Amino acid sequence: MNLIAGALLFVCNHALAILILGVLAWGVPRATDFVLSCLYEVPVDQPIAVIKRRFGKIVEVYTGKGWIVLVPKMHTYAIVTQKMFQVDLVDLEVITPDEVSIKIDATLQMIPDTSKENVLRFFEAGQIDGVREHLIPVISQEIRQWASDPKEPPQTWQEAKGATDVLSERLKKKIVEHCQGVECPEKFGTLLPEYGVILRNTTIGKILPATDELRKQKERQAIEEEEQKGELVDTMTRIKQAKLLSDELGMPISEAVEIVYRNGQIISGHGGAFNVSGIGIIPALAAAKQALSGDDKSSGGKS
Repeated sequence: MNLIAGALLFVCNHALAILILGVLAWGVPRATDFVLSCLYEVPVDQPIAVIKRRFGKIVEVYTGKGWIVLVPKMHTYAIVTQKMFQVDLVDLEVITPDEVSIKIDATLQMIPDTSKENVLRFFEAGQIDGVREHLIPVISQEIRQWASDPKEPPQTWQEAKGATDVLSERLKKKIVEHCQGVECPEKFGTLLPEYGVILRNTTIGKILPATDELRKQKERQAIEEEEQKGELVDTMTRIKQAKLLSDELGMPISEAVEIVYRNGQIISGHGGAFNVSGIGIIPALAAAKQALSGDDKSSGGKS
């Protein structure tokens, strides 16, 4: 009984202290959890920036290593990438003035600027997807105008294929004008303030005819080559015929050439009366001799 009475007496004398200890034992862990839940560490191993908002309104932008205090229900945050990215235009189909359908690939290499002002601009533009959505129509229209201009080069798809550097420079100039870009040599590119990014490079990957157009082009080229080859064979054969006439009849080569071309129907004959190897030239030569001897007889008879 004395023990119980002593314990009650101790509790009564130290009630306040016991209450405080109980509150601390219950509250400190929870308070610690709450404080820790209010902290967000900006990762140093990832290229990001963090935008802090209070009740939806942007209040701060963090671009370096450190801790951010975020009160639940009051603060929210948004992560903004800071890594290099590309705006790719693949297989844009355009028609050149020679009426050939070609496909063009273009790539813009960019990186978000790290200043707080430009981090906000990049975020408000929709980050990577937003920049792509804004710029792809701009470069598509510029490529179409370049490829289809009836007065300025290129006028053929072959000229377009050899003008990748020209088109690359034209695209860069168009983007800089469209976005009111500012050259920033210290950042190795051109700042596009509208989107808060640095344009590092503009490249043209390929300029090639579409699959069907390439096949048609090859067919047309093959026909042209055959026609040229036929004209060459015909010319060489006529030269050989003229040489034979000149040697056989002892006439000047110029007269022999004139006879060959004047009597083309006799010389060429039918069914391949001659070819480059000289086969068929003998009948032609005989016909030419007969024609010449006929002329001589007529002249003799008249005299």
